[in-house]
Amino acid sequence: MYRDPEIREKISILTEELIELYELTNPKFGHLSEPDKLENARIAIDTWWQLHDHLVLWAQNHLIGYCLCYDDGKLVDDLTNISGDVTVDSHTLEIFGSQLAIDIPNEENELNDAIATCAKSYEAIDLTDFPRVANVQALRSFIVEMLASRSPNSLFWRFEAQKALRALNEGQVEEFVKPNQSKRQGMPFSLNQWKLEALAQV
Repeated sequence: MYRDPEIREKISILTEELIELYELTNPKFGHLSEPDKLENARIAIDTWWQLHDHLVLWAQNHLIGYCLCYDDGKLVDDLTNISGDVTVDSHTLEIFGSQLAIDIPNEENELNDAIATCAKSYEAIDLTDFPRVANVQALRSFIVEMLASRSPNSLFWRFEAQKALRALNEGQVEEFVKPNQSKRQGMPFSLNQWKLEALAQV
């Protein structure tokens, strides 16, 4: 699968941006470091996700490929017929998982080319025409995997989200994902989204 030869340069730029934001928002400087702190927090999270895309996207793709196959044994058989034996460690899972994001624009337009030629790289058959799957249960399992970490500072929300997603896959609704009581009838969230979409089009 594609690996960026300029990865070190790109992540050093993003890391430097995060360090600057880290220092700029330091509470020890009092009110001087408060202006635009909310926006800077959002920029920091966005930059962190860009870092994720550069360094961890391969892991995301492998995990979603694994979860999709774990949820549907037939997929394993189909992939095996295409690329040979598929195990939990096979590159095929990363390639397959990457198909879910292939339509997202890539600033360098290299990812699509890489997927198209992955067969040659790993002596596997090209999977770009393989049917894409968006199984909700598998996606929940994937998100549980993505939230796994020994980091204690974000455990208070990650653990609750993981627990709620696991419970949903068992048919149980935890408090974390229960909808708020609303006086509005029908589908208020979807209605608001449609209004925003209409406004955006105007």
